[in-house]
Amino acid sequence: MPPSLKKRKHQKCQVETEPGRCHFSTLPFELIAEILIYTNSPRDVLAVARCSKFLCHTLLYPTSAFIWKAVRKTCSIPPPEPMSIFTESSYAAYLYGGGPCESCKNHTDQFYLSFGIRLRLCPNHECKRKFVNKGDHASYVPDARISRCIPYIEDKKHIFPSTRRLPRCYRPSDAALAFISHSANPAEYLSNIQAKMDFIEKYMEFCVSLNKWKISWQEAYEVMSSVNEGIAVSIAHMYGWNIRDMMSSTPYGPMHRLKNSRIELVTPEGSDFLLTPFSTF
Repeated sequence: MPPSLKKRKHQKCQVETEPGRCHFSTLPFELIAEILIYTNSPRDVLAVARCSKFLCHTLLYPTSAFIWKAVRKTCSIPPPEPMSIFTESSYAAYLYGGGPCESCKNHTDQFYLSFGIRLRLCPNHECKRKFVNKGDHASYVPDARISRCIPYIEDKKHIFPSTRRLPRCYRPSDAALAFISHSANPAEYLSNIQAKMDFIEKYMEFCVSLNKWKISWQEAYEVMSSVNEGIAVSIAHMYGWNIRDMMSSTPYGPMHRLKNSRIELVTPEGSDFLLTPFSTF
């Protein structure tokens, strides 16, 4: 008995919506590595790794570390060398992976506002205001030795600009965990306290260097975005187009945004294809 009309329509809909085969994953590993290294962008390699289980397993395998290391060193603003607690792939995710804003819970691609306590907020100023007013940060730990074993906000002036003499700010959960661990077994905690203090000292020095890198990256991004915007305006003027139409109706728009994210200069040469309206494809 043939299937009913409703079932045939459902089967047809399923066939039409099935995604096509990913031919990128069928390439030899050497070729995939060569392609990704030429992107010079850890953010792009991270995006590829998150496309499928196969690519994730392939790029997170220890033998693929050279790919992450190569793009980290050749990107526009190379970050500092990672600490031993990071693999190359986890370091890329730590810097470029994005995550939920702690105030509104929406996803944001912003860097950590504080690498020390891994605080991430979206660009909405209301979210920063809510975080500051909420007081979700501790500045007092009963034992000075315990306080040296807890990561803290490495640059307070970008979060609390009006309070320059604010003491160290910790996550309340980190401070509570350290105090509970000390209270539960003081002898064991104090026996390892020097190693903990040494690690936190090195970790916070690393976070300070990351914060300086982040500021340099943001400054370079603003400059390059401004330059690329001027180039886009001149191209639109040359073709007699509205700049907004060109950015939304031609492949030039995605390329422009990609160049900005990589802090690369847009080159007008060879842009004829990129300026072809999407409707003609």
